[in-house]
Amino acid sequence: MHNIISSEDTRLVLYGSNLSSTVGSPRFTYNERGLIEIPLNKISVFIGILLSDANIHKINKGGDARLQFKQKYGQFEYLYYVFFQLSHYCSKGPFVTKAILHKKVHYGLSFTTRTLPCITKLYNLFYFEGKKIVPKNLYEILTWEALVHWICGDGTYNSGITIQTQCFTIEELVFIINVLMIKFDLECSIHKQDNYSLLYIKSKSIKKNLHNMLPYIHNTMLYKFLGPKYRIKSRFTTIN
Repeated sequence: MHNIISSEDTRLVLYGSNLSSTVGSPRFTYNERGLIEIPLNKISVFIGILLSDANIHKINKGGDARLQFKQKYGQFEYLYYVFFQLSHYCSKGPFVTKAILHKKVHYGLSFTTRTLPCITKLYNLFYFEGKKIVPKNLYEILTWEALVHWICGDGTYNSGITIQTQCFTIEELVFIINVLMIKFDLECSIHKQDNYSLLYIKSKSIKKNLHNMLPYIHNTMLYKFLGPKYRIKSRFTTIN
């Protein structure tokens, strides 16, 4: 929207491939906000982080919504990897967060999008009566890229991959497993942890389909797919 393209330039440009950051740009007008859409090469990132750690909030009941994505400080590189892909929708860069849990200070990083109609569309897809749900059209919108971001946020390697799905109902979890098995040929099961049901993807399925996921995995997140020996220590684990 803020890119300047010469009228004499006849090159074909893939829609969405030339979106620039709008960080620091003035507040958009009503008409400008209505023109902003999410192209196919960005929607998978949104879908993946919404299935994991991202949340969408409406400031006013009848107004538009904004998305917030937060990670622990040790995942600094991954958060910026996501931010740089979505900075077209943000007015400010990531910021440090601080929380006290069990008398210990925990730092994190977070970024928030602008309040936009296109984010409201995602809100209507992922929320019902204020509670996050699994979209009914998950089969159509879930891609390998979206799955990678879901695992980066909520996945843990344990021979296979365990995904934290406590916020979803058992019916939603069964639905997710059907999507993963039919669309991606992933062997899945439900594992119990305390009173919660977690999604487990079997190791041989990961190995069989790793080539589909590798193009989207940030190198600091390889350990979530291949095990702890692939963990890369973050250069940004402490705050001075």
